[in-house]
Amino acid sequence: MFSRFLPSSKKLYINDRHEEADTHVEDRKKLYDKRILPLLKKDDYTIFAEPINPFLWDYYRSLDLATIKPENVFYAQDYLNYPSLTKAILNDSLLIERIKKRNLDMLIPYIESYDTQLLAKMSNCQTLRKASFVDWINNKTNYRQIIKKLGFSIIPGFTVKNLEESKKYFRFLKNKGFKKIVLKKERSVAGFGVFIIKTEKD
Repeated sequence: MFSRFLPSSKKLYINDRHEEADTHVEDRKKLYDKRILPLLKKDDYTIFAEPINPFLWDYYRSLDLATIKPENVFYAQDYLNYPSLTKAILNDSLLIERIKKRNLDMLIPYIESYDTQLLAKMSNCQTLRKASFVDWINNKTNYRQIIKKLGFSIIPGFTVKNLEESKKYFRFLKNKGFKKIVLKKERSVAGFGVFIIKTEKD
């Protein structure tokens, strides 16, 4: 997937959405990791939670997609016993040893977390960004400051400390004519921790 940008490196992809906050309510059987399958190239590596459906793989290959070699796909054991695929991998020392033997250069996760950073270290890989930076930029207060500095427009917004304060600003924005108000957790990514509010009861 990242071959254009990192042409000479051997890349390991982990598409683990459950390393992100608030994803614990998702059905773990609806595996997010397989969504990257069609994008994986011949010399890529990946770790999945469950075996790939052969029919699906053949279908993608008929479209010249999912050309990754079968021997470049690793599988984590007992992933449902852990809160995330990455945590399952971290607890599988044999799997980590097998990964290390491939001499990979770069670990590219769904999101850089402290767990993926630890996994990269244990696998002798690098990551594109530090987990501390990802945490910092995914904080909406920090993000809004950056956007302001870059000169982009920002929709009206307020930082609130509690429910009573949020009600006050909800009424203020409703009186300005807004039909819907978006309430966001300070740390929210990819739609998690985001609520669309129409009434004060909501």
